[in-house]
Amino acid sequence: MSYHKKNTTNSSTQPQNQLTVAAAYLQAVDHFNIKQYEAADQLCTAIIKAQPNHIDAINLLGVVAQQINRHDLAVEQFSSAIKIADDTELLHYNLGLSLLQLGQIQKGIASLQRAIAIQPAYYEALNSLGYALYGEDRLDEAVKYLQKAISIKPDYLIAYNNLGNVYLAKGEFDKAVDFYQKSLLINSDYSEAHNNLGNALLAQGKLEDAKSSYKKAISINPVYLEAYNNLGNVYKEQGDLLDAVKCLQKAIAIDPQFVQGYFNLANIMGEQGKLDDAVENYRKAIEIKPDFVEAYGNLGNILNDQGKFEEATQYYLQAIKIDPYNINAHVNIAGIKRYSSIAEVDSLKTLLAKSTTAKEISLLNFAIAKGMFDLQQQSDGIKYYLEGNRVHRGTFEFAIAETKKTFEKFINLFDKDFIDVKKGIGVADATPIFILGMPRSGSTLIEQILSSHPDVHGAGELPYLEEALLQNSAAKTVDEIPEMVTALNVDDAKNIADKYIEYIRNIDSKTKYITDKMPGNFVYIGIIRMLLPHAKIIHSVRCAEDTCFSIFRENFKQFHPYAYDLTELGQYYRLYTKMMAHWHALFPGAIYDIHYENLTLNQEDETKKLLKYCGLPWDDNCLKFYKTSRNVRTASNYQVRQPMYTSSINGWKPFKKQLKPLIDALGDLASDF
Repeated sequence: MSYHKKNTTNSSTQPQNQLTVAAAYLQAVDHFNIKQYEAADQLCTAIIKAQPNHIDAINLLGVVAQQINRHDLAVEQFSSAIKIADDTELLHYNLGLSLLQLGQIQKGIASLQRAIAIQPAYYEALNSLGYALYGEDRLDEAVKYLQKAISIKPDYLIAYNNLGNVYLAKGEFDKAVDFYQKSLLINSDYSEAHNNLGNALLAQGKLEDAKSSYKKAISINPVYLEAYNNLGNVYKEQGDLLDAVKCLQKAIAIDPQFVQGYFNLANIMGEQGKLDDAVENYRKAIEIKPDFVEAYGNLGNILNDQGKFEEATQYYLQAIKIDPYNINAHVNIAGIKRYSSIAEVDSLKTLLAKSTTAKEISLLNFAIAKGMFDLQQQSDGIKYYLEGNRVHRGTFEFAIAETKKTFEKFINLFDKDFIDVKKGIGVADATPIFILGMPRSGSTLIEQILSSHPDVHGAGELPYLEEALLQNSAAKTVDEIPEMVTALNVDDAKNIADKYIEYIRNIDSKTKYITDKMPGNFVYIGIIRMLLPHAKIIHSVRCAEDTCFSIFRENFKQFHPYAYDLTELGQYYRLYTKMMAHWHALFPGAIYDIHYENLTLNQEDETKKLLKYCGLPWDDNCLKFYKTSRNVRTASNYQVRQPMYTSSINGWKPFKKQLKPLIDALGDLASDF
């Protein structure tokens, strides 16, 4: 079968009249080598007409079809040639390559194995078979064939690169790095190996080295969109969202149909709080790939954050339509809806019965518990909360003693003498309003009230303070931050503070104040007072048992390792209380405590005092906070869109028996102590 145009008069395509068959074939090869595929096709077709069993011409027709991505036609040609010469390894090799391209993996593997059986030293077939087995996750078999290819051809750089890919998939990162580097010793301009080396270094946690490898790949191949995408992901991992966005935008500029680029860009826009931009990019990803289930789910999450619950539900349902066992989508719907029948909860129990991973089991237990509470069946619901927490706690290592050591480092470092020594090293910017304390203590409600004021932008829980501290200093972990602060000079302090302001101003460049309600920032109050002495600090306070019970009922998207065991939760609450007492003593009058119970019972008076502390004039919209349209990316997303209510006060009391480990751990902080 050929693709040549009809009625051609090109004499070079009529070998039976003017050329010998041998000369015509050589001319066809010449055309192929200079990518004149149509001319090569026409000559081969004419040769086969003259000599139907001309194996080389049939094979070349198949290779031409491969080059124009018509692997279906290539399979026809190679198969017909094999009927004539079944013992020709090249034909089986080429057939295997086209079958793999068509997704007929097992047939492709069989063809490559046949080629190797005919010629055991066929290193190209060994390499291709190894790569095909890698794609099937048959990693040990892949290693065997790739190593054999290298033993036959020691300078076979593609096989070294592929072997690196296999070891990366096996989690043997050191070996992966070694093989990528070996391929680069053969050819230092092998851009794919530089990119893959970056992947292995990233897996090792060597982010700077990974960045260097991705940049080298791009310098060799300036349109290497995967390398731009990977580099963007490293910047994102480092918290440098501005450079991450630039890389992803470059990748999309190279290929406007690069679906993963839109998806990753949307993820970053979501982290930046630019939710409208995130929505636009998720929609673009779905337009390109209509079955992109993760994009439907993430788009649903963004719409949920925007308070568009019905629209979010539709996207979750679309994700479920594509993947009926999409646990995240089922659980996210559960978080939005109010259950009205036990049948709805039973559908979640059916999913739970089929679940095998700890993550799925935990998520579904939380969702079922929430549904049972909606139906006022709390005595059964609490059992599912306890089980969901138990399962999730078993998925990670955590020692409350290590948290205690870290907290004590901050407390021991920050005393009056240290503050006096470091006085004046910060910047005068008053943009941030920090809202901090324990999760589920009313901080989202406070932020919603403040963001209803025209002078305040509510930015939500921002990771930027900790990221600015870790990325612009020698500290690599939170535990190392106190030592870093000890050595902090004026220039270092200004750099960290300016970087933080740059981060939040990228979210909103115009509004006078921007809130940052990352609850865990309470650990860094001493640093905030040093670096940003004019920033406001609001401490959200709530009854210890209500706070902890609310935490225990939430399967957080963020990592809160103390939250899933009642004893550890109570111990953590005590550490938090001790640290806040230290900050209050060290900075009298600088931290404004607002109690959730007082705010819900005396809304107007407490709101006036809150605005006064922030230096904000009165605005009636702050009392109608639930009407404010903004992005809320916390567990309180639904609640803060309702008028003020007091039904959550003392919500823990019906569960004293089940919460006994928590109450015992709280000790004198418990209400009934």
